Amino acid sequence: MVYQINTAACHNCSNCIYDCDDDAILQGPGYKYIDPDLCVACGDCSCPWNLIYRAVVAY
Repeated sequence: MVYQINTAACHNCSNCIYDCDDDAILQGPGYKYIDPDLCVACGDCSCPWNLIYRAVVAY
């Protein structure tokens, strides 16, 4: 399972970074992203605006 952040609508509050116990949400230059190699898909992602979503990945 892969999660992504709607970076276009992100409010840059950083709640997601602070709440991720696996440190899978990283800060880039002006955006945040979820590292799929670190994410364990626990579903505990925290975003007050619900901008973290499960991405559909074609195999």
